[in-house]
Amino acid sequence: MTSDSKKARPAKPVQRRRKGAPRKRLSPELEALARGDEKALRRPRKERLRDPRPVALIPGVANRDARAVADARVEALRAMIEWDDQDSLEAALADFVVLRLWRGRAITSLEALAGDLLEMAPEAAQAAAERGAATTGRNLEPLDDVAVASWLRTEAALLEAEIDARVRVDGDGRLEVDFPAVAAPEAFDAIGRRMGTLLQDRRPKRPSPGDRDDRGDRKDRGDRGDRGDRGPRRGPPKGRR
Repeated sequence: MTSDSKKARPAKPVQRRRKGAPRKRLSPELEALARGDEKALRRPRKERLRDPRPVALIPGVANRDARAVADARVEALRAMIEWDDQDSLEAALADFVVLRLWRGRAITSLEALAGDLLEMAPEAAQAAAERGAATTGRNLEPLDDVAVASWLRTEAALLEAEIDARVRVDGDGRLEVDFPAVAAPEAFDAIGRRMGTLLQDRRPKRPSPGDRDDRGDRKDRGDRGDRGDRGPRRGPPKGRR
C-alpha cells in the first residue's frame, strides 16, 4: 500500500484569540509567584483538630500517642484493681471518661472498656468514675478537642521520655503536670516538641495570595492608602535635602 492510498488525517482547527479579547487570568497563587512571592505555592497547613485521617483515633493526636497513653492507663487501672486502691481507681476512671480515652484502644464506650479490658461490671465502673469526679471537684462532661489533644500530647511526651509524671485537669479546667524538678529540662523539651504543631494551628493564618490585589498589596488596607497604616510621609524625599 502506497502513501497515496492512505487517507489524510483531517487538520485540527486552529483557534486564534480575537483582537481585543481578554487574556485568561492566572490563578492567584501563580500571579503571586510571578510577583516574586516564593511562598505562594506552599501547601496549606493542615488543621490538627479537623483531622482528615480516615482512621484517626482521637482528633489532634497521633494514633501512636493515643495508643501509648491508653495502654499505659489501662495497665495502671489493672494494677489499682489488683491492689484494691479504690481512690486512685475512681480518679483514673474519671480521667478516662472526660478524655474518652477508650478511643485510644479503638473501643466505643466506658462499658466496653470495663467489660473487655478491666473485667469490671459496667455499672460499677460508671459509679466509680462519678465518685472520682466528685472527689476532684469535676464532672464527667467530656473535654473539648483542644484540651484532650493538649493533655494526651503532654502525657505521651513524658511517657516517651520515661519521666515519672502525672497529668490531669482540675475542676477549673486547668492542666496540671507533676514531675520531679530534676527532670524539668527534659520534660519541657519533650512537651514543647509535641506541642509545636498544635500551637501552629491556633495561630492566625497568613493572608493567602488571593487576598492581595494586582500590585501585591493587601486588599484590606481600605482607606489607609498605599502606605498602609504608616501615616503621611514626613520631611523631604531622600536625596533632595
